[in-house]
Amino acid sequence: MLPTSFIDLLAWIFFGLVAGFLVNLVMPTTGGLFATMILGIIGAIFGGWLMGFLNATLKLNLPTATGPDSFNLSGLIVAVIGALIVILIYRKVFKG
Repeated sequence: MLPTSFIDLLAWIFFGLVAGFLVNLVMPTTGGLFATMILGIIGAIFGGWLMGFLNATLKLNLPTATGPDSFNLSGLIVAVIGALIVILIYRKVFKG
């Protein structure tokens, strides 16, 4: 699940920003929203790498007007899980 093209990378960055924002609502860091969103991007890429390393996939497609594969919820779920892991590590290391 690592980004294989520039568009994939942009998607992971977008998912990371959203994941960082969502995680900030639950467990904010001392760095504020900006730091949490940056950690979310790192977490999204980490989560994608981890899912690829474990050869795991999530098959959660939301049906839309343009077809069942228009938005893949698995990317957002992986990004949020990766962001949670990275932010937990950040909080342990920097006590924030």
